[in-house]
Amino acid sequence: MKRRESPISKASSPFKGWTNRFAFGAFIALSFSLMLLGKADTVAVERLRSTVADLSAPVLSLIAEPISTVRDTISQIDSYRSLQQENARLIAQNRQLMEWQGVARHLTSENEKLRTLLNVAPRPFMNSMTARIIADNRGAFARTLLVDAGYQQGVEKNQAAVTEAGLVGRVVEVGRRSARLLLITDINSRIPVMRQSGGDRAVLSGTNGDRLKLLYLDPSKPLLIGERIVTSGNGGIFPPGIPIGRVAKIEGEQIAVEPFVDWGHLEYLKLISYRPDDSLLPLGFAASMQAIVNGPDDGTRGFEKASAGGAVLSHP
Repeated sequence: MKRRESPISKASSPFKGWTNRFAFGAFIALSFSLMLLGKADTVAVERLRSTVADLSAPVLSLIAEPISTVRDTISQIDSYRSLQQENARLIAQNRQLMEWQGVARHLTSENEKLRTLLNVAPRPFMNSMTARIIADNRGAFARTLLVDAGYQQGVEKNQAAVTEAGLVGRVVEVGRRSARLLLITDINSRIPVMRQSGGDRAVLSGTNGDRLKLLYLDPSKPLLIGERIVTSGNGGIFPPGIPIGRVAKIEGEQIAVEPFVDWGHLEYLKLISYRPDDSLLPLGFAASMQAIVNGPDDGTRGFEKASAGGAVLSHP
């Protein structure tokens, strides 16, 4: 059965056709009119825009407030959960630290008793201070640094300069408010060292390059690539055990050591004063190792002087 159209539908049909036919053109005309109005009277458009923004601001604030409240509530819930987990982790960590504290106290007490029984000599005096690098003189013929601390701040000659990575050099000149450091890579640098794994003694020499050269190592105890080299403490200038570098290359008797220090990111250094008990060293030993550290450029005559002074090191 055919559905009959209402009188209202019949009356509005011409208007629907007209609307569908001219709506697109009307919107285009309205857009151009608004553009022309904006170009013709910018002040009026800005005022209208400001008025609309002022009127809509309270409404937008009312809409945004509950959204912000919900967001803050969710954030607080997440933070509360995170705090619970962090609290549980800290409680467990604190419990573990308390256990280690008890162990450390017990070992400290036991160590003191054993030292008393064995009449062990006290540890060498050692203190430190921090200095900032103010000049870098690393060229083809010299590798030195200048720091902003001198004898007024307690800097002394032959103090070891270190970073968290390892040994950087030693103090060679001390002024009133500044000091100059000789880097371990300088060709004049000589450092008594040992292999960390076996304790075999040697001397580490600078090359004015990026790597160091290991000298006078016992050939009957060969090194391996990757072995760590540390200070031996001989001579009383450098404290024992300071990391220096890792064996990077071995070619016959030529042993190259790659320093641990990142030379491109040096800013602050720690200067260490180290004074061992000379009475525990053999006669002439400290002077002999001093001759090695302050030896000449070729690195051989200094070692011969050390041997003449009674050093326990021997030429391989």
